[in-house]
Amino acid sequence: MTLSIARRISPATQPLPASARVRRLYALAAILAIGAALALAVDLPLSRLFQELQTSGPGDLRKAVNLFEAFAHGIGVGIIILAVAVLDPAHRRGVPQLAACAYGAGVVNLVAKMIVGRSRPLTYWSGELPLHVQDTFVGWLPRLWGSEGLALGHGIESFPSGHSATAAGLAVGLAWLYPQGRWLFAGLAMLAMLQRVQSGAHFPSDTLAGAAVGVLVAGICCDPRLLGRWFPAAAH
Repeated sequence: MTLSIARRISPATQPLPASARVRRLYALAAILAIGAALALAVDLPLSRLFQELQTSGPGDLRKAVNLFEAFAHGIGVGIIILAVAVLDPAHRRGVPQLAACAYGAGVVNLVAKMIVGRSRPLTYWSGELPLHVQDTFVGWLPRLWGSEGLALGHGIESFPSGHSATAAGLAVGLAWLYPQGRWLFAGLAMLAMLQRVQSGAHFPSDTLAGAAVGVLVAGICCDPRLLGRWFPAAAH
């Protein structure tokens, strides 16, 4: 009786069923993918803007933005996961799932990088950006180019953004454990994505595509019908 009254008084505080949360994640991944396609129209103008900010923008602001790479970097992600394991015993059972969301997203994104070759904005910042966004793409399966593709290496791995995929996967994994912090985690992931654009490592569409990969992979890791069934439930 008491529980029923509490639910009627504050229904918004009741957690959504796992199936509903997963559907929202899949919808978000689709929205991010569409956003990545639309962002191609502004990739070059925004990259030019950040190129100018590298020399004329506030230095302290650039340093502050750079700090958020930790939320997307493998070592930083590992420290965050370790902190959950050490500081929150109630959610310790959810650590393997959290790690799968973050690092799984990074691994899947790495495979995607092997399919589409795209030059990084930083490649052009010493000179002029191309006139057309399609000129930033260098072809399919660039690793099969032989010595030329291998020589270009890291410079043609702009699409999608691995850091963005990892940050998005981590944000979803943390939000799965701590739903009340979902907006904080989403904000940290977006700041990590901004850092990748600000540093010239990626175009905006790269970060949105990476985030789509991260959210999709994390959704699969949390989906009780898919990989989620293999992870033990953590207490909330």
